[in-house]
Amino acid sequence: MALALLTVKCHGGDAAASGRWHRGSVEKPGPLGASGGAAHGSTLNLQNAANPPPSDSSALHGYPAPQSMSHVFVLDSRLRQDTLPIGDFPLCTLLLSNDSNYPWFILVPKRSDISEVFQLEEAEQAQLWTETTYLSAVLSRTFAADKMNVAALGNVVSQLHMHVIVRRVGDAAWPAPVWGRHPARPYSADEVARIVSQLKPDDTIQALNDVLVAQQRSIDRLELQITALIKRQEEMGGQGDGFAEDSPPPHY
Repeated sequence: MALALLTVKCHGGDAAASGRWHRGSVEKPGPLGASGGAAHGSTLNLQNAANPPPSDSSALHGYPAPQSMSHVFVLDSRLRQDTLPIGDFPLCTLLLSNDSNYPWFILVPKRSDISEVFQLEEAEQAQLWTETTYLSAVLSRTFAADKMNVAALGNVVSQLHMHVIVRRVGDAAWPAPVWGRHPARPYSADEVARIVSQLKPDDTIQALNDVLVAQQRSIDRLELQITALIKRQEEMGGQGDGFAEDSPPPHY
């Protein structure tokens, strides 16, 4: 049941200091608890968001350049404009809304021409919820949330995207929803670097464990309910339906 994440390595040191942009290498780790999987495989995939690419880069704002094939996923231009790229899950790309009023993250399934959750394949719907739940647990732990706001609106930008927002008592919009309450306050490069550094592997591993434990408990409860139902049906199997063979059952 482990969630395997694609890991985008951050590059720091002299390269980061010089402002050079590195897309990073990609690894597909083993499941949590497997050899080598727990320490390195269960991390959020962090790009070097603190050092944006040069203006002439083909990867504008750090996003992959659109490909020519019409069916290839391309991020909506309005999301490109208003967010910063953080990394990738197996299904979704992870963005940071460029508004420092709140820790506000956005998951976008990397599928073309999708505006509704039900348009995803059934397995992808489950994966979207797994990634959303996992991200929520990570952010709640990392930013000491009083409440996590999770929503897929799409009234302005129809491309399917999931808002995962950390809310704290006393934040700029509390207790109202964040949309339209205050002008966005763009992050500085240092602030983005600090947020990226806060998403530590140890924290993400613990949050992933929390999610997996909760999922396993749900499965265990469901199995107990199914077992009890089967046992009840077996016990009632030899008792008949309570009606005489020559009389029709009542109409319900």
